[in-house]
Amino acid sequence: TRLIGMLGMTADRFLVGAVAGDRALGLYNQSYQWAEFPTRQVYQPLMGVVVSAFSRKQETETERYRTAFRQVLMVLYGVTIPMLVYGAMRGDLVIPVLLGEKWIEAAPLFRVLCIGFLFRLVVQACKWLYLGESRSADNLRWVSALTPVLVVAAAVGAAFGAMGVAIGLAAAYALAAPVAVWYATRNSRVQALDLIAPSVRPLLGAAVGAAAVVGLGTVLPAQVPPAASLVAEVAAFVLAGGVAWVLPGRGRDELLACVRRLTARFDRTDEPDQSPDAEIKP
Repeated sequence: TRLIGMLGMTADRFLVGAVAGDRALGLYNQSYQWAEFPTRQVYQPLMGVVVSAFSRKQETETERYRTAFRQVLMVLYGVTIPMLVYGAMRGDLVIPVLLGEKWIEAAPLFRVLCIGFLFRLVVQACKWLYLGESRSADNLRWVSALTPVLVVAAAVGAAFGAMGVAIGLAAAYALAAPVAVWYATRNSRVQALDLIAPSVRPLLGAAVGAAAVVGLGTVLPAQVPPAASLVAEVAAFVLAGGVAWVLPGRGRDELLACVRRLTARFDRTDEPDQSPDAEIKP
């Protein structure tokens, strides 16, 4: 499974290098790495803990199991979705500040990949179900079906250079996301809505934050240094986006509860599970 998955994950960069040359490959690599940064920093550390926890929860009540899964996804989505939305919106500012002005050509690639990785986030979340529910055969079938789609999409886009590959990859993930949700939940107690609903509040927060950034842009002097602009925009984005967690419903309480439970689970990762009812409880 891992070998097949690696083929799909690296084919785009191979094609960019083969078709567009070393310079385009360098730009694409940097764009890819920074667009992947939010997911890599949250998804990978959570993965082992979540899979371990849910592997021990198979006999628990269905509603409790579903609630726990939604809570974990809220943490994943709550951190990564706003970062990806801001990157897609302001890549032209993020890339020069992070990498320097000489990398400005990577900004359009970065923005497109951020959009694609929003959809990839859903696909990756489905993997938790396969591993946590010991459905390795389903995982293998899914990876085997997705990999050719990614390769073909990148190959078609390669005719238009690095940007074509980025657009092809983003389109492939956008098309794959709803299919991934359907396939992952068809033999699971978790329902499709459980994978989608936790993204609503982060998306709302990102939309509010994006509006704040647009408003800030109308009053921020043009001579402000890029680094200062980035700090100001991120602060406005986070503060305004936080409204979505505080005002509608019980978003703040939900997020804090998720963080507390996951923190407790991290603290107990190396301890034996002594209770038959030990779980991330709703």
